[in-house]
Amino acid sequence: MIKSLIKDNKKYSLLLILFNFILISFIIIICLNFINLKEKSGDNNNKKNLRKLSSFQMSKNLNIIKYKDVEIFDKSGMIDKTIDDDNTEFKNNDDNKEIEEIQIAIDEKPSNDFHTLLQYRYIIDDNPENIFNYAQGDKNISKPKGNVLDFSDSINISSSSYVIQISSSNNFDSPETQIITNLIKKKYILKNIKLGQTIYYRGAIDEKDLLSSKIYKLTINNLPPRNLDIPGVANSRDIGGYKTNLTENGIIKQGLFYRTAAINDITEEGKEILTKDLGVKVEIDLREGDKNTGPYVDGVEYYGIPLPPWTFLYFEQYHEEYRKVFNLIAEADKNPIALHCSAGADRTGIMTFALLTLLGCEYEDIARDYLFTNFDEQGSRNLDSEFNQWWNKLDNFDGETKAEKCKNWLMNKGIEESQLEHIRAIFINGYKEINL
Repeated sequence: MIKSLIKDNKKYSLLLILFNFILISFIIIICLNFINLKEKSGDNNNKKNLRKLSSFQMSKNLNIIKYKDVEIFDKSGMIDKTIDDDNTEFKNNDDNKEIEEIQIAIDEKPSNDFHTLLQYRYIIDDNPENIFNYAQGDKNISKPKGNVLDFSDSINISSSSYVIQISSSNNFDSPETQIITNLIKKKYILKNIKLGQTIYYRGAIDEKDLLSSKIYKLTINNLPPRNLDIPGVANSRDIGGYKTNLTENGIIKQGLFYRTAAINDITEEGKEILTKDLGVKVEIDLREGDKNTGPYVDGVEYYGIPLPPWTFLYFEQYHEEYRKVFNLIAEADKNPIALHCSAGADRTGIMTFALLTLLGCEYEDIARDYLFTNFDEQGSRNLDSEFNQWWNKLDNFDGETKAEKCKNWLMNKGIEESQLEHIRAIFINGYKEINL
């Protein structure tokens, strides 16, 4: 019996040792998992607080984003859209394999494109209605980034100032050739240039050295819209550059019709850009009452054609106002136009909608141009509020295409068909007016 008890005791001891081993192992595993979860939670919180690459719908982001050597954190998870994309750097983390993907995202914008990275991402987004992933109408981020003309590799010595010569001719003998002096860097940011335009430039320490300097060639990316930087004027862009289906490989001409917000506060520099660089000769002001009191720029002929704000009757009514506006548009090849209301959104929006649709532009391009106003602080706009109603109402008019339906809609307002055909001819290369 004693032997039996001893034998049972040994079995019990072995079981007790095994149980204690399992229990201790289980406790160790729980502790390790708790520590790991805590570390991951910290990493996730850090990631949530980072300013991501705005609205690019990327599932991954870097641990730390640096701007001018300052670490940036933001509870919103959105990048500050006022930050200059080229000045954003990424802090390298050997444990983070997402750096390469992010760098690809930064490098995706062609070097010859003048839009900001945020604008570019919206423009190449297949769905224009995704605008709120990029801009919400609460910040002025509508201006272009510009094209950097870098001539640093042609000057081997440092100087307190530099000059650059820019021309559309490789001989630098075209009328618009210009020389910019007193540059503090070996580069210059060029803005408001036309889409697809080819320019030549060269830099030096002083003007006398320009003739022997290296010549650079740059062809601007032809991706619309051609948004503009006019000091004192917001929400500005040229409607040219969009494709038209009225001719083979047709493109709307640039430099004829600009849409903007109010220009009351335009600066002296802005006036020079508007008249000399952009060639504007006519201002159409669609505002009412005491706001419709131009002219605001010397040398620009002013036309006040008031429309009431915040109405859903723009499509059906205001026949006389449409006729006046399109009478002026019919002369845009001689007198380029800047058309605006207050925000450059609704009243300006439907006039631009009418013109682009008449010219045979695609729905996606017209919609994107309308929604681009969200890049300015003029309040948010979507397609359901007005735009799609205008587009759908065109189906009440005869025509096999939206362009023809639009022409009949405008003719219903009393605009002559010959005038609408002439407008097409001056805005579209190769378009042949219908003989009436």
